[in-house]
Amino acid sequence: MTPSKLRQFWVSPGRKSVGNQDFLFDVPTSSMEFRMVATAVRSSSSDASAYGPTAREQWSRMRLSKIQRIENSMQQDGGIQSYYNSVRSSFEAMGLEFVPGVHTRWLFHGSRDTDSIVSNPIQGFQPLA
Repeated sequence: MTPSKLRQFWVSPGRKSVGNQDFLFDVPTSSMEFRMVATAVRSSSSDASAYGPTAREQWSRMRLSKIQRIENSMQQDGGIQSYYNSVRSSFEAMGLEFVPGVHTRWLFHGSRDTDSIVSNPIQGFQPLA
């Protein structure tokens, strides 16, 4: 899925964040978006977990109580979109077909530093940070 297609789920006015508004929005548990994210979160990687098999087993038994969507247009336009374009360009330069949703997965785990992740348009979602 492309960053612009992810924006279809946004509920903020005009799908554009303004000023210091709240950037976090609960995803309704009955929605298709919640089911899609929950499926992606629970799916197993073909690579071994760095935390070992026990962590994967424990995670599969956990209940997702809440999923929140960050709607920060400055982050998307200034950071995420640029990173996405860079990955796409790299694939094309190698002569490979870039397939959104196959070569990208737009999920981010929680953190205690939520304010920085949600509000910082430059470093909020730094790949490999």
